[in-house]
Amino acid sequence: MTLYQEESEHDMIDNENEISVVMSAENREKIRGWVNACRTECGGLGTVYMDTDGNFVVDNVFIFRQMGSGGYFRLCNKDRSKFETGLIRGMDPILNGVTAEPGETDEETAEKLRLAKVEAGRELYGRMRFHWHSHVNMSTFWSGTDVAAADDMLRMYSWAIMMVSNKQGNYKFKLVNKEPRIVLDDLPLKLVDRSWSTLYAQCREEVERLVLPIGKYAYDEDKDEVIEAPKVNTSPYSSQTLQNLKNFRRRNRVAIDTMGTTTSIGFSRTEGEPPGVLCLACHTMQSTDKVYCANCGASVLEPDTGAILS
Repeated sequence: MTLYQEESEHDMIDNENEISVVMSAENREKIRGWVNACRTECGGLGTVYMDTDGNFVVDNVFIFRQMGSGGYFRLCNKDRSKFETGLIRGMDPILNGVTAEPGETDEETAEKLRLAKVEAGRELYGRMRFHWHSHVNMSTFWSGTDVAAADDMLRMYSWAIMMVSNKQGNYKFKLVNKEPRIVLDDLPLKLVDRSWSTLYAQCREEVERLVLPIGKYAYDEDKDEVIEAPKVNTSPYSSQTLQNLKNFRRRNRVAIDTMGTTTSIGFSRTEGEPPGVLCLACHTMQSTDKVYCANCGASVLEPDTGAILS
């Protein structure tokens, strides 16, 4: 992730009216649970509305299938679209609590309930203006990933609430507005409805199921979804075992991620061997100008994954 100097095309303004983000303690605990259970960056969306006092109330938070690494994450657009389509059609399970006045016949009652769910679902879809993102163990600041996410939200909505959090429990909120182009940073958080129990076990299960490590998984641009990375070995070093890599570590004094999914390792090149980096995800050589593995999509040049040029 990269720090930015200023919010591009936005004017920063002071929060003179003390506008706050209001969230139930249960929803705050959900986000903390997802962040703490995940070893990589992760993120998601939520619904938000403005109350009569001008505060922004986040009443639902969601996590979707995605890919994550130490410094990057990407939501699966196919899964997100499936959820949003379910809302628009009134068919998502989140709408099961919607009720309607009974009709004169069972068919009329069912139709009234269907229309009520469609109306409620479309109302929720129109309020999907909340975006949250984890920095894992790094500090909470507006990274390049966050700035790009805010721009994406403003392509769909006139305003959005952005959140960044980390495993230490730190967080930041900001309002981004399209017209006029302004940013209201460091919004305070007000917690309500503290009658909740710990959700960590549920959050951990959701993270393990939905946040997939880059390297084992790749993003299929044609299908617009996350798929298992192809297991193709074209590197002259593909026969090296993890023990060989540990020997490299001792010889070159570099760290190896024992999870072995997205880490790349530097090595000493002998005469006649091409320069590059070795991707541990699929064991293929990459040229030094690559940012992501051309074979499996792993971020082979990210400093926080231990990648070292040969």
